[in-house]
Amino acid sequence: MKFKDVIAVSAILLIGSYRAYAQDSSVSLDEIKAYALSTSTEVSSVDANFALQLKESLETKAVKNPELQGDFLLPGTNGNPRSDNEAKIALSQSLRISDFGARKEVSRLINKAALIDQKLSLLELTQKIRLSYVKLWALQERERLLLGSKKRIEKASITVKKSLEKGLVGKGQALTFDAESKKIESLKLGIGADIAETNSILIRLSSYPKTIKAKSIPFDSLPEREVIFEMISDPSFPPISRANLRAKLAEAQRSVARKDSYPSLTPNIFYTRNNEGFGGGLAIEIPLWYQNQGEIQKTQADIKLGNSQLDYFSGDLFKQEVSSAYKFADSTLKQSRVYRDEILPKLKEALSALEQQYLAGAASVFEILQAQRELTDAEGQWLELVVKAISARIDLSILVGNEI
Repeated sequence: MKFKDVIAVSAILLIGSYRAYAQDSSVSLDEIKAYALSTSTEVSSVDANFALQLKESLETKAVKNPELQGDFLLPGTNGNPRSDNEAKIALSQSLRISDFGARKEVSRLINKAALIDQKLSLLELTQKIRLSYVKLWALQERERLLLGSKKRIEKASITVKKSLEKGLVGKGQALTFDAESKKIESLKLGIGADIAETNSILIRLSSYPKTIKAKSIPFDSLPEREVIFEMISDPSFPPISRANLRAKLAEAQRSVARKDSYPSLTPNIFYTRNNEGFGGGLAIEIPLWYQNQGEIQKTQADIKLGNSQLDYFSGDLFKQEVSSAYKFADSTLKQSRVYRDEILPKLKEALSALEQQYLAGAASVFEILQAQRELTDAEGQWLELVVKAISARIDLSILVGNEI
C-alpha cells in the first residue's frame, strides 16, 4: 500500500471524531490533522508536487513517438499524355541509446524518490499543524489564567478599598491594585488578538471550516535516546533513503546524459505508389555543435550533492545534530515540568498564605501584589516553555523523519 493510501485510510478512521464538534466545541489535534489530510489545500499542493514528479518519471522513460509522413504529387501534362499520380508514405522512429534500459531506471528511481518526498512533505505539514495547535492551546490557556489573575486582583482590590475606608492603607496603594487589574485586562486583549491570528494560520493549514478551540495537549516524555538513534541507524530511515535515492538518481541521470550525447538513429520504412514498392532508410543525427555537455555537467553536480547528503546523514555529524536536538527538547520539557509541578503550586500557595496574613495584619498589600505578579509572570513563562518544548520536539520529528 502506498504511503498516500495509508494516510487516506488513517484520515477516514479519524474523521469520524470530527462530527463530535456539534456536541463539543473544542477539537483535538488528531481531529484537526485528520481533517487536514482529507481536505486541506496544503495536502492538495503536496499531491500536485507528487504528480509533477510522476509526470517527469513518465516523460523520462517514454520513447519518442513515431512519425508518419505522406507526399502526393499531381504531375502536369504540358501537352503530353498525363502520367500517373505519385504518392509516398513513410513511417520513421527516432531511437536514442538511452531508450534501451537507462531511462527506465531513472524513471523507477524518480518514482521511489517521489514517494519519500511525499511522505516527508506530509510529515512537515502535520508538524506545522501540530505547532500551530500547541500555540493556540497555550494562548487560550494563557487567556484563562489571566482571567483567574484578574479575579484574584479584583478580589484583593475590594479588600484594599475596605482597608482604605478604615484608613489602614493609602489611596496610592488602592490605585496600584486598580492599575494592575487594567494591566491584566490589556494583556487579555493582546492574547485575544494572538488567538485570532493563530486560528487563522491553523485554518489555512488544515482547511478546518470553523474557529478552533483547542483541547488539552499530550505532554508525554520523549522516547529514550537509544530509540531515536536506532531509528536513524535503520537503512530505511527516510532522510538516508532520500539521500541514497538522490545519489543513485543522479548517477542514473548522468548515464542517460552521456548516452544521449551519442547520435540518435531514425530508421524509416516507406511505400511509393506508381513505382509500386517498399523501401527503407536511416537518418543519423550529427552532434556537431552540441554533445549534451550541459546536462552532463548538471548531473555531475547532482551526484556530488547527493553523495554529500548521504555522507552527512550516514555519518557522525548528523548523529551529533540529532543528539543536540534531543538534548534541547528533553531539557525544555523537563524545565516546563518544573514550572508546572513545583514553581506554580508554590507561588499559588504563597499568594493564598499572604492573603490570609494580610487579613491578620501580618503582611502588606504590596506583598500580595508582588506575589500576584510573580504568579502571573510564572504562568506565562510556563506556557512559553511548553510551546518551546513541543516546538523542539517537532524540530526533532522533522529531523528524523518520524513524528516523535
